[in-house]
Amino acid sequence: MSRKLIAAAMTAALALILTGCSGVSSDISGKTYVYENGGFDGIGEFAIRLNDDGTFSYYEGWASSYVGYENWTVENGELVLSDDEYIGVRPFVNRFKIDGDDLVFSEEGSTNFLYVTVADGERFLCDNE
Repeated sequence: MSRKLIAAAMTAALALILTGCSGVSSDISGKTYVYENGGFDGIGEFAIRLNDDGTFSYYEGWASSYVGYENWTVENGELVLSDDEYIGVRPFVNRFKIDGDDLVFSEEGSTNFLYVTVADGERFLCDNE
């Protein structure tokens, strides 16, 4: 009897964990986030788009010709953007804390972007209404 109870409790806990993780992903997917400090060279917006299929794209502003894209995941409640091809130079990884409707850049474990250097704690604001 106690084995069944333990198994049921573990199953329920696992279901809650998985539901929580997928809830975070579904809360941020399909949305665009705009950097609070503008785009490259102060021209246009630096925006990140998180697609429902687990891919993302970003554009650092109108002065940049580079459009980054690859895959995003949520690990331990943190958004992780990774691009293995990063213009053939080096792979990159950027991490964000999810804070309500916004993303907060986490410098630790991040390689940063190509033209815009984002400081720890700076925000990308959800642009979807």
